[in-house]
Amino acid sequence: MANVYSLVSEVWEAQLADIAQARHSVLFEQYIVEDLWGNGIGRRFLEALADKAREGVEVWCILDAQGCFELFRSQELHDWLTDAGVKIFYYKTLGVSKLISPARLFLRDHRKLLLIDHDITWIGGVVVGERFRDWHDLMVRFTEPAISDIANKEFRNQLLRLADKTVLLAPMQVINEKYHLSGNAPGFGNRFCYEEICHAIMLATKSVTLVTPYFAPPWKLTRVIERRLAEGLSIELLVPRKSDVWLADAAREGYIHELLQKGLTVRYFDSMLHAKVVMVDDEWITFGSTNLDALSLNFNHELNIVSRDRELISKIKDVVADWCHDLTPVTVATCEYHNISPVRRFLGKLARYLA
Repeated sequence: MANVYSLVSEVWEAQLADIAQARHSVLFEQYIVEDLWGNGIGRRFLEALADKAREGVEVWCILDAQGCFELFRSQELHDWLTDAGVKIFYYKTLGVSKLISPARLFLRDHRKLLLIDHDITWIGGVVVGERFRDWHDLMVRFTEPAISDIANKEFRNQLLRLADKTVLLAPMQVINEKYHLSGNAPGFGNRFCYEEICHAIMLATKSVTLVTPYFAPPWKLTRVIERRLAEGLSIELLVPRKSDVWLADAAREGYIHELLQKGLTVRYFDSMLHAKVVMVDDEWITFGSTNLDALSLNFNHELNIVSRDRELISKIKDVVADWCHDLTPVTVATCEYHNISPVRRFLGKLARYLA
């Protein structure tokens, strides 16, 4: 069974409720956890994890050190959690290594995963911090044992790699005939989700729907989209009119301005939309942490579910249709490209080439 959530605040409350009911284990992997003092949502998550650990429940966390820097730098918070029994591993690209290899700035653990007792699997794009409270996003809660089993194995494999300081590999794990786990990691041969997205679009016969907060596809995906548009395939893109990163918007609008002229349909969502979805022919879907930009597809560690489950696809399609309700497609003349200053437009173009 799968439940689809589209509001960040609702995801948090449901996840906290699941953590409170945990009896054996809580495995938590997150890119951003903020607001760790007072009544902030990050503090509520930390307290929920600490409470479970004190009860004897196994609690493990994998956190990105930059995205969770407030916790990473606080010895007080770290000691409080570890004294309670919470075990934490950080994915680190901080320190002197940045100066030696600036590209390491882009190597981040961008995955979002919560596992409860081998019974419940949460996967999607939702992060933890008060500034994200009113965002729209996509997170799916599974209660299917086969999914939980594979997700638990993947999480524990990540723990072992972090503990041994070995290369973190992207997963490609068959779950059953309807689902598999697909990931991205830096380096050739590790970009499974990227390859699957390109492959699925190339095989599409009717339509493709893309949902992403940051649209700056690297060379291969751009060529695939252009080729299929030239062949007459219907491809629709849903993005927020303004995201939380102005440079990403400036880079995005260059792509949109060009692809609109080649037949892409684009709709702007007027609130922050952080969901990441690729849906092909209403028969194939992938969702999770992977944005359609070079950072996710080339550099970050990402985790997605790929599915041919018609029931789940229908549920997510309904959510996307609700987001698109009453949104008029933009044109070359009305896209946000024309509202970006020449300086920002130049910086956005530079960011595209650097990617």
